[in-house]
Amino acid sequence: KNYRLTLQHKNKIECNTIKKLYNKYEVKTFFEKWGLNVPQLYYYTNIERDIKHILSFHKEYVAKPAHMSESDGVFINDTDYEKVNEYLNNSLKKSPRITEPNMMKETEKGMLVEEYIKFDYEFKVFVLYGCPIVGDIRNGSKEWHRVGMIDKENEFFNWDKEYEICKHIAKDLKIDFFRIDFFYSKKEDKFYAGEMAFRPSTVLGEEIDTYILDKWKKMVSI
Repeated sequence: KNYRLTLQHKNKIECNTIKKLYNKYEVKTFFEKWGLNVPQLYYYTNIERDIKHILSFHKEYVAKPAHMSESDGVFINDTDYEKVNEYLNNSLKKSPRITEPNMMKETEKGMLVEEYIKFDYEFKVFVLYGCPIVGDIRNGSKEWHRVGMIDKENEFFNWDKEYEICKHIAKDLKIDFFRIDFFYSKKEDKFYAGEMAFRPSTVLGEEIDTYILDKWKKMVSI
């Protein structure tokens, strides 16, 4: 009937590939296989470990649970290493939000520390039946930071390489709809792949929701 209800059906999908790629460490490895840039991994573990020495050594870092929802439990360059260490170790006993898809809840629990990337845009690419149909470009993490919704040809950057890789990833995964999140640095003119979402709950606006849903329904009926 509409975009939201269509997405809700994905909550109960069972798929070992999706379950694996909801883990932020596994998806990082997956992106590297496809030739996408990713922030350098400093440390990953799926068991409780004291990581204070890792945090203090790198100074600039991003530390986060590998299995939690969105930005839950993400620490950026936090100097209270004791607090970060305690939170991330406790997160290994917790699951994502109750509203998240079952495959996210079943993915391997873990915590990771990676390189901090100074970026100008967050770029969320929606891929439907192998076609990257729209990109959500933002100068922050929330919907109100949205700069616009863009196509392959745009005024901000050239993402021909990422566009083609998204198509190949879709062909390989054989999953009808997903989102790949990138960060873009103007200074480096470089994209970094971050995460994938297989039930992307992004607030897009009615026009874009309808646009995606119409394409989805048209392909299903073929």
